[in-house]
Formats: sequence, C-alpha cells, structure tokens
Amino acid sequence: MADQTLIIDIQGYADDSGNLIPKEVAWELLSGTAEMHAIIRPPCSWQQLSSKSRTVNDYLEKNELGIKWCYPGISHDRMAQLATHIPPEIQTDCLHIRLPDAELAQLMETPNGHLSM
Repeated sequence: MADQTLIIDIQGYADDSGNLIPKEVAWELLSGTAEMHAIIRPPCSWQQLSSKSRTVNDYLEKNELGIKWCYPGISHDRMAQLATHIPPEIQTDCLHIRLPDAELAQLMETPNGHLSM
C-alpha cells in the first residue's frame, strides 16, 4: 500500500486581529498520487487593512511569502470547497498538519485544540 501521509502547507498573511489569512495552500500525498496547489485572492483591498496590518503584511510579503497581497487567485469560498473534498484514497483518520510556529503555539495553549481561523 502506498504511503497515505498527507502534507499540508498553508502560507498567509495576518488580519487586524492577528488571525491567519491564507494566501497559498498546497497539499500532497507522500505517495505522489494526489496533490493540489492554490493561490487565494485577498478578502479585501490592501487599503482596507489598518496601518499596523499593512506593516506586518509588507514584512511577510518581502521576507517570508514572496507573494503579493494583491496577487490574483481563487476565492476563499472556492478554497473552502476544495478543502472539503479530500480524495477518497486519503485516510482522514490520521492527518498530520504542520502549522506556522505562532499558530502551533496557540493550538497547544487552547484547551479544546481549535484555532480561530
């Protein structure tokens, strides 16, 4: 049986409350039998962000992501549809998700184990 381990990578920006706004999402089975990559369009214009968020996101764009806030992509609604249609060959009882350090720390400190995204 092929390795059914699923690797999920989510890169993104932060909103005014510090919540993750996904910009790039990719997943792949280690077996190489299924993969997906998507760039997600921003939920609002750059000008609608607070000055603090623009500063933080400008840093992320230049030093972490390399993808501009305004880079076109699929809608957040479409990404949600794609994320809920996991290929049948993936056994969803054992998914390993790697989160950015800040979100991982938040998850570990949250009693119910849920992130606010």
